[in-house]
Amino acid sequence: METLQSLLSEENLKARNALIKKAFMPYTAPICVDGAEKQTAVVLLNLALLNAKCEDYLDPETAKQYLKHEDNICRSLNEISWFHTHNLKYPDCRIKDQKVLSLLPSQYANLVSNYASTIEFGWAHDSKEYKHCLWLISSFVWQGEITSLLNLMIENDPTWMPLLAKLGLTKKKASLFKNTLEEALSQSSFPESVHPLSKRLRFPWKGEEVTITPVVNHGFQTALERYVRSPENKLSTARLLLPNPSAIGSLAGALGGNMRLLNYPLSVRPHSKRTLSSSRERTHRFFDDFAMMNKKTCGLLRRLSGESALSTPKKQMQVRRYQIRALRSQIGVWLMPLVELRDHIEESGDDFATEDALVQAFVFNDLSELETLASGLNQQLQLTLQESKFGWRYAYHQKLMPLMKRQLRWILRRLIQAQDDTKSAHDEQYIYLSRMRVFDASMMGSPYLAGAPSLTAIWGVMHAYQRQFIELLEADQDCLFESFAIFFRSESRHYTAKLTELSKPLHKRNVSPIKRTTLRSEHVADLEFDMVIKVKSEVRISDYAKALKAALPINFAGGGLFPPELDISRDWLSTYPERSSLFHRISRLPSSGCWLIPVKERPQTLSELDACLSADHTQLPLHCGYGFLENPKARFNSLTNLHCYADNVIGLGKCLNPVEVRWGKQDNFFRLAFWTLTENDAAILIEGVKED
Repeated sequence: METLQSLLSEENLKARNALIKKAFMPYTAPICVDGAEKQTAVVLLNLALLNAKCEDYLDPETAKQYLKHEDNICRSLNEISWFHTHNLKYPDCRIKDQKVLSLLPSQYANLVSNYASTIEFGWAHDSKEYKHCLWLISSFVWQGEITSLLNLMIENDPTWMPLLAKLGLTKKKASLFKNTLEEALSQSSFPESVHPLSKRLRFPWKGEEVTITPVVNHGFQTALERYVRSPENKLSTARLLLPNPSAIGSLAGALGGNMRLLNYPLSVRPHSKRTLSSSRERTHRFFDDFAMMNKKTCGLLRRLSGESALSTPKKQMQVRRYQIRALRSQIGVWLMPLVELRDHIEESGDDFATEDALVQAFVFNDLSELETLASGLNQQLQLTLQESKFGWRYAYHQKLMPLMKRQLRWILRRLIQAQDDTKSAHDEQYIYLSRMRVFDASMMGSPYLAGAPSLTAIWGVMHAYQRQFIELLEADQDCLFESFAIFFRSESRHYTAKLTELSKPLHKRNVSPIKRTTLRSEHVADLEFDMVIKVKSEVRISDYAKALKAALPINFAGGGLFPPELDISRDWLSTYPERSSLFHRISRLPSSGCWLIPVKERPQTLSELDACLSADHTQLPLHCGYGFLENPKARFNSLTNLHCYADNVIGLGKCLNPVEVRWGKQDNFFRLAFWTLTENDAAILIEGVKED
């Protein structure tokens, strides 16, 4: 851990000032100040001054000048009332005169609530008062614990109080600070009314509805900024530039509004050059050669061959299963054009002829004979690697050849096996929405994360769909849209600044144009997706196809939702009374897309999240719900009778290639791929469906 003593040895004044200032910024890991307590008190007071008034942060005379002026003392005392644990003004600085102070640990253990063992306070209020809070809330390590001057004042610490007294903090002023801090920070507090600009989301809860206002956890946001700057960090991040940062809060102000976000996009797009026809034009083959020639696959082969082994045998064993599974998936993608050709010939009855005996046998032989082609397909696989400038060294590799042949046999056996467990509950039906389009959907369901759409937003579309459909049914009919599975075909991301509404006169006392008060930076995307909705109803929904089309919502995660263009697909809505026919269709979706499915892992710290994402690159963090900061209560300006402020909860999901769905069993998909809403006294979450 870096110490303040080591920074004091820097002789260049400008460089030393820069190092010292950075050491006490909230985005920097707290610095150890043992043995430099006096210098720490001087530095913190000098940081509250304008730079023009302080040439040297170690100058005690300028520090005394700050405490000498009553105006500085009064302004510092006034800002204590705006210390918070959760920032209501992030990212919209127009929210004012409200704060959230949540001192009790969250009832729901999640990635947000377990950010630290001690509470670090943030500040958010008027931007011109920004510097008057810094000397009180800036964190540092003293005697092995993270603390700040406000904590030491409350404790009336015998080491620090005499140091502050020498700098001009009299006993009367010290007592005033102590009493003010104790009064302001002794118990949790929440606003009595919901600000009109705060988010208000409506969810079903315990037989009624509750309005959720998600707020930004200052401690987690600070921990994230520190972690991504640490040497052990492997997390992928993006930036979000916020306007008026000093009005948003102490952390945003220290960073100049340049905030870090976890960045895990879906990274799906159609591969126009990897279709069967394009592959035939380029290589005269029936395989997707790129699947075995790309950097990702060559990296897998390098590790599986032992060229770049991990540091310990235990770590190698931990990741080998994932590596083999990933290699099997890539081999499946390589083989998929040939499988799709066989499907097409079977369904259409078209004529087909080729001089390639292996392809001819694969397309026309009986399913039960496919496994006999494993050796020939493995030979073709080795030829593909041999012709690759990246993969040639792994062709005919003594360790890899038997491994790849085993994966080919596994895939062929899966093709041979008939799908089992085709029974379906009598009241279980499915709606299948194909090739839905969304424009400008928000990829920031959580203020800490840019990636996939929020699971709560996807569930919200399904819930709105259910409500609008029920309105079109007869009075005695009802149905429940129970859960959903979602498949993303393509994603086109862009970073943009959206304009807020016109709301403020250019001149207060004259007739003048109305101006916009701020900008809102956001990561958005255009998406194309398929969605499967599981329905429980006594009504046969196939009789209401027109009503289902009419009830389709028009919004998705803040963007516009549209069916596909008519020249692409007219039959974009289908209903299925049982699983087998639905699975037959979804198992043939293009391999360039991905299913977003739940996983069992539940990381509770950033380091655990980092380890999970590093071990399996198909996993990605998702915004999956809200953990309550209080018991829901009546609050003015709420959408429903009950209202609650809540933390944003980050969980994990997995991108599942359709190839793996094709090779997998039918019941595995219906057991593992669906999401639903769960609720309890502490949280509202979108989780994987738990089937018996």
